Amino acid sequence: RPAVPRVMAAVKAPGQDEGGIMQSDAPPMKPLWCCLITRTVQTRSEEAKSPKAQAAIDAELKGHQKRGTWDVSKVRELRDWMNDPTYDEVCVGRVFVILGCKNSEMPEEEWRYRARAVFQGNNIQTRTGRSVYEIFDDVSNTPASLVGARGAFAVALLKGLCATYRDAFQAFLQALFESAPGIANLVQIPRDWWPDEWFHDGDRTRPRYHQPACPLKYALPGHPKSGNIWETHTEGVLISLRWKRVEMWCGIFVHPDGSIMVLYVDDFMLVATWKRAWEHWNELGRHIEFSDPGA
Repeated sequence: RPAVPRVMAAVKAPGQDEGGIMQSDAPPMKPLWCCLITRTVQTRSEEAKSPKAQAAIDAELKGHQKRGTWDVSKVRELRDWMNDPTYDEVCVGRVFVILGCKNSEMPEEEWRYRARAVFQGNNIQTRTGRSVYEIFDDVSNTPASLVGARGAFAVALLKGLCATYRDAFQAFLQALFESAPGIANLVQIPRDWWPDEWFHDGDRTRPRYHQPACPLKYALPGHPKSGNIWETHTEGVLISLRWKRVEMWCGIFVHPDGSIMVLYVDDFMLVATWKRAWEHWNELGRHIEFSDPGA
């Protein structure tokens, strides 16, 4: 049977068995403040050169290549982009890698490395010198509050519903990066990630470009606009599936069948009957990719 969405241990429907709820009486091996934290690894350190760390970085690159996060076929020198009169504004930022190690409090064989490419949103260069916050109309996003989530829990307890949750896989990257016409949104990727076509005869010691930049196609984490783009994308999906926003409660949606959805960036919490929870997750999974296999 396929994996089921995870069940929040705090809430369950009356009579529901405990099989789907993780419970453990074993004491933690380390103090709580030492656990569940990803340790940041410097990308130029010796640890980052280890096979496991390099495998994580390579996997991140291949994921972006497969998705087409940036369009390497439209690469140009940055100065050419800046001098192109067909654009009213040009925005460019650097892509860099954040490398983390999970389970670092455990023996080394338990370590798991995870790499993420992010956009350096605090250092965006524009042709006109304007701030990126002046260029984009809306860069804010409004996830659900803790009070809203607790309110959904209260409804679950009062009505005997169950609460399940799932997290979206590489959430922002599921949404196309869209901005006003006439604005070129560009990225400069790390030299190690340059494709062979950016070098003379594939010789990586002879680059064709000095400052190559290419268009950004998907909402890369770190860009000031990405959070708003992802929120607009997810809200559009939910509304198309007959969910309605709750007025004055950001990130809270209700369905005509009485189900409640709490949305916090890439975390989705669903309060519904067990039967309807499966139906809603299956329906939502056709539009949004989740980290777990789902129903």
